[in-house]
Formats: sequence, C-alpha cells, structure tokens
Amino acid sequence: MKQRTIACQQENERVQERDTHRGKGLPNIARRNMDKQTRRLRIISNNVFADVGKIALSYSGTRISWNRNMLGTLDNRYMSNSTIESEIILHVRDFTLYPGPRLKEDGNYSGEEFRDEYLLPKYREAVENKVCLHVILEGTKGYASSFLEEAFGGLVRNGQKKNELKKHLKVCSSDRPWYVEEVYSYIDGA
Repeated sequence: MKQRTIACQQENERVQERDTHRGKGLPNIARRNMDKQTRRLRIISNNVFADVGKIALSYSGTRISWNRNMLGTLDNRYMSNSTIESEIILHVRDFTLYPGPRLKEDGNYSGEEFRDEYLLPKYREAVENKVCLHVILEGTKGYASSFLEEAFGGLVRNGQKKNELKKHLKVCSSDRPWYVEEVYSYIDGA
C-alpha cells in the first residue's frame, strides 16, 4: 500500500510539472474579453464541445451546469459547407413518444401533422434567422418509415429546396443512427 501511495505521489508530481499551463486558459480568455470583441466562445477538447456564448465577467466563484445534449450523431455529410453559427433544436419526443402513420386521416401523431405543425414552422424560423434546425429523433418508441418519409420527404414536396435543407436542417440520433440515413434518403429521393 505504501509503495502504491508513493507511486501515485510521484505521478502527481510529474503531471503537475508537465501541466503547468492547466487552469490558465479560460481565465486568460475572460481577461482578453474585457474589450468585448469576443462574440461567442466555443471550446472543443477531446470529445467535448462547449458553446459558451457570451462570457460573463462579473460572476464570482465557479458554476457548472449542463443540459444533456441529445445531438448524438453529428454527421456533417449532409450539411454543405455551412457557416451557420447558431441553432434551433426540435425534439420529436416533444411532439409525441409514439409517432404514428403517414397522414392525419390515418391516425394521431402522423408525419404530416408533425411536418405541418412542428417541423415546417421551426424550419422556416431557422431559414429566416440563418441558423440550423437540429431535429433530434431520440426519445420516442420508434418510427414507421411512412412517418419519416412524409415528415421529411414532404418538406421537398411542399416547396422546400434541397440545397436550403442541406444548409439549415440537421437530423440527429445517437441511439438509432439508421434513422438519420433514412431521413436523408427521403429528402434526396423526394
């Protein structure tokens, strides 16, 4: 046990010597932001992405908070060299846990209803504000292909241009990525 403690202490000393820069990055960024020229701060480190937004300089102490990010599969193949810096997030689970059939006349929570009452208004808002709409597929009990085809392929049939969809629409699912591919195939095929 004593040898393990000594080994841990030696390793900690090596890490402290090697990592003298640690703990200085964000405070330096905050000090440099005093001129208010930093509009948005994004931090990418290993597998972590943080979009800080405005930096508050008058806060004392440390506060850490988060929301669980369900963006999951951030597959950029569909997004065409977009310079979009902000986003709107739409969770299908907020519409229903049980997505239904293709058309309203076929039953509740249809792809048509989702498209017309949820997806299309949020998509138009994203285009108007020049931001990206992230549609999160997680959190439901599954999808019929007819629901997905009507909701997303129906965007094109209802006048939305594919090149604009590629710029302003991002479909994400970390637990069922095959749905993402399916959605993009419906958009491409419409």
